[in-house]
Amino acid sequence: MVTSYVDDGVILVLTNSIKQTKSEVTSCLKECKDIARKRGMNFSERKMDWMGIGKGNWGQLEIESTKLEMANEIRILGYRWNNKRKWREDVEYWTERGIGVKRSIAGIGRRYGSEGGIGAWECMRLVNSVYMPTVCYGLEFITEETTLTDLLQIMINDTIRSTFRAPIKYANKIL
Repeated sequence: MVTSYVDDGVILVLTNSIKQTKSEVTSCLKECKDIARKRGMNFSERKMDWMGIGKGNWGQLEIESTKLEMANEIRILGYRWNNKRKWREDVEYWTERGIGVKRSIAGIGRRYGSEGGIGAWECMRLVNSVYMPTVCYGLEFITEETTLTDLLQIMINDTIRSTFRAPIKYANKIL
């Protein structure tokens, strides 16, 4: 008797062809189903999405009796996987979302040190606890791309400058 369903799961395989992908996913899915069944859960291929990233024609993936069309975008816990978009677009997407957060923090901190305002320490805590997770979420995969990490660092430095009204002449290393 099945008592519950797995809400979200991810099977990530690295292969060079659709044939290898089918073999790996089928094997892994069988193992997942066996483990789930022992715990009173089930998997449904009808609710599965799949995506091939990289060169080549990935097309349709057939798992057991289910034919899965390739999705153009899959969102997993806020991560946006897209087989056509470049990582730069993700950096721009998240830094754009961070602009509103940056403005809010700057507004709250505009009066820091004065009566009714918050202190510099509280402003920095807001930057670290609200702004940084907003702009860095889902970008753990760009660490090898120095041009993208540099772009992200420029946005972070700009936020720190605007929050603390630091002059532009301060070197980025100081920030």
